[in-house]
Amino acid sequence: MLSSIFISSEKDRLTFEIALDNMNELATIFCVCRKKDVKHMNKTYGDLKNITKPYQLDFMADSLTTLAEDKELFLSIFDFKENKNMLMNLYHSIESNLDIIYFTDRKTYSNERFSLFFSFDLNSKCYNNQGKFEEILKFIHLFVDNLSQLKQSSTVI
Repeated sequence: MLSSIFISSEKDRLTFEIALDNMNELATIFCVCRKKDVKHMNKTYGDLKNITKPYQLDFMADSLTTLAEDKELFLSIFDFKENKNMLMNLYHSIESNLDIIYFTDRKTYSNERFSLFFSFDLNSKCYNNQGKFEEILKFIHLFVDNLSQLKQSSTVI
């Protein structure tokens, strides 16, 4: 369920907030952000500072870092056999535009308990490339789909 989309032309940023229903079994928090923004993210989202640890993942650019409660749980989002290569390929195609991926199981300002935020920096190169927008949307769709499958598979265990 998509609860809101924010587009700011001032900073050339595209932000999605997606409220996820029925995620009661998945209690975790994670964030992917630029290394230079970790201090700001920890200050803005206190649960990141108190619960997560920083990880540098092999497939991510050196400029990005992952803050996660459980590294393996986060990695498993990218590890579904049905679409693993597609999600990884999409990730690498949008990685230079990625600003933030943030998931929390705590209530957010929009009053949703399970929220997934995506923020993308849309520099001038993107404006003339409809394909970049399509890649971003496909990446978000697959990421959300894998996250929901992760929840379902974790209830079986």
